Amino acid sequence: MKKGQIEMIGLVVIVFLVILIGMFALRLSSFDSDNDVDIYYSVKVDNLVNAIYQSDIGSESFQSLAIGCCDGNSGSCNKVELFVRGVLDSVIEEKVNFMLKDSTGINCAFVDGECSEGIGSSSIFLPGGHEIRAILCRK
Repeated sequence: MKKGQIEMIGLVVIVFLVILIGMFALRLSSFDSDNDVDIYYSVKVDNLVNAIYQSDIGSESFQSLAIGCCDGNSGSCNKVELFVRGVLDSVIEEKVNFMLKDSTGINCAFVDGECSEGIGSSSIFLPGGHEIRAILCRK
C-alpha cells in the first residue's frame, strides 16, 4: 500500500470513532432528561400530598378527618374523598391515585386515578399508624 492510502484508512477510522463517541454521548444525555422528569413528578406529588395533609376542611383539619375516617366515621370519609377529588381535579393535570390507609394497611379512603403504577409520594403517617400516600399516574 502507498502512504496516501494508509493515511486515508486512518482518517476513516478516526471519523468512525468520532461518530461512535458522539452517538454514545447523545444516548447518555437522553437518560439524564428522563431522570429530570421523574424528579420533577416526584417533587410534584410530594408537594400535593403535603398540601392536602396541611389543609383545613371547613372548621376541621384534614388530619382529624382522616383519623376519623379510618376509625369508622363514614361522614369523615365522605368529606375526605370529596375534598381530595376537588383538589385533584382543580390543581393537577395528571391522574393521581390517593390512598388513606389504616394501621393494618387497609384503605380507609381511596380516590382512583385509574392507574396501577406511577411515581409515588413519600408516606405521611398520622397518629394511630394511619398513612397518607399518592401515586401520580404516568401516561
